Amino acid sequence: MSYNVCMISKVYISKSAYGVVKDYIEAMGHQLVVINGQNSMLPKAISCHSDIYLCKIGTDADSYVFHGDSKAPVAGYPSEAIFNASVTDNYFLHKLSITSPSLLEVARDMGKTLIDVPQGYTRCNALPLPGDRIITQDAGIYKRTKDFLSTLLIEPSPVLLPGYKNGFLPGCCGRVDDKIVFNGDLSRHNSFMEIIDFIDECGLEPVWFPELPLLDIGSIIQEVLP
Repeated sequence: MSYNVCMISKVYISKSAYGVVKDYIEAMGHQLVVINGQNSMLPKAISCHSDIYLCKIGTDADSYVFHGDSKAPVAGYPSEAIFNASVTDNYFLHKLSITSPSLLEVARDMGKTLIDVPQGYTRCNALPLPGDRIITQDAGIYKRTKDFLSTLLIEPSPVLLPGYKNGFLPGCCGRVDDKIVFNGDLSRHNSFMEIIDFIDECGLEPVWFPELPLLDIGSIIQEVLP
């Protein structure tokens, strides 16, 4: 299926995302749903992160988006990470002991193979791409997935997340149509060339915004409207 022509969809994004990024996505013809941190029980830094509330079950632009159930995330680990899985074409990656039971049921129903990883904030640390590929700097995720997926292990590089020592590159971005949109300047990353080559190999186009520090906003999640 081709994604060169944009599909009308909702795109969930943090209120903390740069204005130029929001404008870019709206100019593509999509409806922005800005996450404003409506759950006051969560730490301020992550309360507006879409991957705390939602989980995209696949890597296609029109893959199904799971919306958190009645067991809403609450402050403190692991409760605030129960939906924070990373899902490729065939694999569901998460610390399975903490995963929301309803999310696990959906993953099984959709035929995903479950892989238990040591990092509960999995989507924050693993960007899923077509062809059962992921990008991560997390050594534990790399060790658990390298025999099943094509996993690019990248170097650590500065990513902002106010209130925390650092954020993570996968939390800066997400797929919108045939693009991987980054909230900030990807060219500042230590593994820049490896990352863009890896994305290009998937047939997708990386998009970034020069001169803006990479800022972890809890992923960008597209949901195609029926």
